[in-house]
Amino acid sequence: MTLITTLLAGPFVQHAGDRLVTGGPGGPDPEANKTVLYLAKDAVVSIGYTGLAQLDGKPTDQFLAEVLIGDPLSVPPPMLIMRAGRRERRDIGLATTQLMAALSSAVQRVPIAHRKYAPIVMLSGWRWRRKGPKNRDRGTFVWVLHPHGTTYHVRRERPALGQVRLSGVPAGRLRKDEVDRYLDQLLALPLPPDPAMSTNLLAELTREVADRSAAAGDPTVGRDCMTISMPAPYRTREIQIRFVPDPLSGSSPKTYSPWVVGPELVVSPRMMSYTWSTRLGPFAVRLV
Repeated sequence: MTLITTLLAGPFVQHAGDRLVTGGPGGPDPEANKTVLYLAKDAVVSIGYTGLAQLDGKPTDQFLAEVLIGDPLSVPPPMLIMRAGRRERRDIGLATTQLMAALSSAVQRVPIAHRKYAPIVMLSGWRWRRKGPKNRDRGTFVWVLHPHGTTYHVRRERPALGQVRLSGVPAGRLRKDEVDRYLDQLLALPLPPDPAMSTNLLAELTREVADRSAAAGDPTVGRDCMTISMPAPYRTREIQIRFVPDPLSGSSPKTYSPWVVGPELVVSPRMMSYTWSTRLGPFAVRLV
């Protein structure tokens, strides 16, 4: 499996994940992307997963994006997909229900021996009511879709805005002493934390878990890390993406973008060596 973490710190949400996906029958897929940034009718959310690199013969990240888009895509997908007109957006509750249904159906088509690698999906972000993202009647949330047999269930968390919480999947991947130590460092940061500083801490945590797992004979956590930082929408409309490569890799500096799925525009993931920006409804999305 792999590691997906979410930091909730005051008016700030940050999603982090390594880029190594357990392929099950095909082994780890070093080119897999595990993050989808999605704008729902009432939420902006980062979606990450652990587990099988492919479902129904296509990359799992693309499978998730297609459910949110509502249409199948080619493999590999186009770089940009312009969506004619303003499609009716689903609220995050309906989108999550559809994700659970699609995942449950796809897992039933996976050979029984490989269902232990069934994807676990973590959603984190901001949710608001009808007045839109400027409205202060909002909240951060973390939802985890996890398999139970071939049925998916959701675990919901909505901590108070004054809390600092670090969540991770799959269960048991993070040790309590690691979480406590990094929470102490995160609590030392001002709220909301500087996205670059919290990114570095989550990248260090990811590499620590990767090294510990590899030493125990489980090399399925990567040392690269991607974060998506989402400050409170009523404070700023900029979402920042950072890719922190493994400092020991020795390879040329490359960075990666996630899926970005909005009502008018869909941007598929890319490997690149430059900064990048796009729009997600009212939000500016920047790769920094």
